[in-house]
Amino acid sequence: MDEETYNKFVFLGFYMYDQWSFKILSTIGVIIHLLFIDIPKDLFRWLTLREKCVYGQTVVITGAASGLGKRMAQILALEKGAKIAVIDMNLKGANETVSSIKQKGGHASAFECDIRSESQLSKLAKQIETEFGQVDIVICNAAVLSFAFFMDLPSDQLKQSMDVNVLGTINTIRAFLGKMEERNSGQIVCVSSIAGFSGETYGLAYW
Repeated sequence: MDEETYNKFVFLGFYMYDQWSFKILSTIGVIIHLLFIDIPKDLFRWLTLREKCVYGQTVVITGAASGLGKRMAQILALEKGAKIAVIDMNLKGANETVSSIKQKGGHASAFECDIRSESQLSKLAKQIETEFGQVDIVICNAAVLSFAFFMDLPSDQLKQSMDVNVLGTINTIRAFLGKMEERNSGQIVCVSSIAGFSGETYGLAYW
């Protein structure tokens, strides 16, 4: 091996060493930040939280035909005494959620709505207000999941994820926020996931 080739290998070795050192130090920095700043801060906030009383209040939940949305609707209606507006494109599933609540004495109604549509949400907000009175809490839970490698992800699936997960959430907030601002009361909750902290190879559209 001549001297020039040897020097190139030495340089490459130092370069790779520096890259790995940087990655290791960055990882250690993130872990330290989590252990000594983020986790204690969130723990303190959790320990000082007071449970909100929602008895008799109207709670709107999107994507409540199944999964997490359905379970939230059931708990808030049956254990906390809230009145639930179950929102979903899947009206059959939404009705099943409502039935599971009403059978046990809870108060809920199902509404079919595509949250990608501002006009549908605007009509829905008025319809819920007519049936329930003022809306006290809105939980933006609706989302779609699309999994594929970056280069294999169909454009229509990516667009659907953006339209529902991002714009759909914004549309929902806009539909109900105005009345809350007028009376200076109300809460809006946006459901997220661990994906906010950790990405995944197949989850580009969702993350």
